[in-house]
This record gives sequence, C-alpha cells and structure tokens, in this order.
Amino acid sequence: MGAGPSGKSEIDTTEAKRILKILEDNLDAFTSGDGTPSDLQSHGNITQAQLGGPQFDTAVQLGETTADAYRVISEQYNNFVQSYTQVIQALRRAVQGHDDKEQQNTATVNSVQPTNVTSPTTSNTQTY
Repeated sequence: MGAGPSGKSEIDTTEAKRILKILEDNLDAFTSGDGTPSDLQSHGNITQAQLGGPQFDTAVQLGETTADAYRVISEQYNNFVQSYTQVIQALRRAVQGHDDKEQQNTATVNSVQPTNVTSPTTSNTQTY
C-alpha cells in the first residue's frame, strides 16, 4: 500500500490478503491455547489456598501479589489483542475499499457506450 508513481494510492490486494491471512492466523494463536490469559488463569495463577493461606501471612501476600500480577498481565494482553484486531480490521477495510472502487470503476467503464459510431464506409471516410 502507499502512493505509487502517479502519486495515487495503490494497494497490491493479493499481497494484502496474504498478510491479512497471516495476521488472522496469529490472532487465533494469541487467543487460544497455551499462554493466553485464560490459560494462565487456569494453570499459572497460584492461589492463597495452594500456598497455605490464610494461616501464613507470607502465603496470603504472595497469593495477593500473584493475583495482582495476573490482572495486570491479563489487562495488557487483552489490550494487545484488541489493538492487533484493530490493525486487522483497518487492513481489511482498506482492501475492501480498494476492491469496491475497482469494481465500481470497471462497471463505469463497461457502461460507457460510444455515441454516433458507425462502421467506416467509403462515404464517411476520406482518401489520403
């Protein structure tokens, strides 16, 4: 995408669609499986009970710290995924807008019919 030699906006829709597919596949990986916030919540978040709390002050504090860390990580991760999704949506809109314009231009060109055009005959042409 960008300005071409004529200064007009140009986009290689084939390449943009290939990039979109890669971004969408990455997004799927970001939102499912190992390392996602829900995976961390299920497998990595240590609770006070697991640490021996509430009998031990250290266990209580470590449990609270772990919960706070999870909240921060989860929030940052969700913000990242949201921003990543917005990039995909913006690129998708750019590609769709370009495709729509191409179709509109093609339809316009195809609808233009020359007027008063007749086949050449000896009476409407000159001899050079």
